[in-house]
Formats: sequence, C-alpha cells, structure tokens
Amino acid sequence: MRVEAERVIAHPVDRVFAVVSDPPSRPLWQENTSDVEVLTPGPAGLGTRWREQSRGVGTVAVEVVGFEPDRLWEESGTADGGAGRITVRTEPEGEGSTRVHVVVELHLKGLRRVMEGALEPIVARQLPKDLERLGALLDAGGATPP
Repeated sequence: MRVEAERVIAHPVDRVFAVVSDPPSRPLWQENTSDVEVLTPGPAGLGTRWREQSRGVGTVAVEVVGFEPDRLWEESGTADGGAGRITVRTEPEGEGSTRVHVVVELHLKGLRRVMEGALEPIVARQLPKDLERLGALLDAGGATPP
C-alpha cells in the first residue's frame, strides 16, 4: 500500500524540517502517535532509532534510513503486523513557505495483508490531517526542538 500527500506550510524549510525530524515532537502533530522513546544519542540524523506507540498498530521500531538536512527525512519501521517506510521531502515554496511531500508505504504480514486495501483510505484521510496539524503547531510557535 502506498499513500501520498502534499501541503504547503507557511513557514521556512528549516523550521518545518526541524519539527518533522524531531521524533519526540510527533505526538504533537501526528494524531495516532504517542510515547516516543529515542534510543540513540545526539541530534536526529541517519541511523537515529526510536520506538513509538501508534494507535491501531502498537509498538513500532523506527530508524532513519535517508537524511539530507532541510530536504529529506526517510524512515523505516517495523511492528508485529508488518513494516513501513515514510519519506518526507521539503522544499522552499515562495517567500518563507515550505512544500511538504509525504509518501507512506505499508506492507502488512501474513493474513493481515488482506487488510491493506481497507487501511489505505484511512491513511489517505489521516495524512493530510496530520500535515494540517503540523502547520497549526508551527503557527502557534510550538515544537521547537533543542
């Protein structure tokens, strides 16, 4: 299953990317994410690992597998039910705004695989809402990573 979404957020690329690439900030803008525990020291980047709780999925082990500051954030995650990859690309859009393009790929295991077709429209509805929340969080001045 593959779902894509895009949104222009009225904040500069560095500010948007700082929040997108800060796993502990996720519960602030991703509705189904909670309890993020970063497992590797230092700033987020290639190889950063964490665990998060995702509603409907459970515990997900995640690692950054693609990283270009202010341009690309790519992560790969595994859970009991399957695996996924999320790719976020950011680029300047006009004066002080950022175009955010997200691709979510999920591959369920075993008998759960038949649920991918039902899951796709749910993810397709949720992803734009999360991007909207990201913009609202930035508008409110929240989620300033260390």
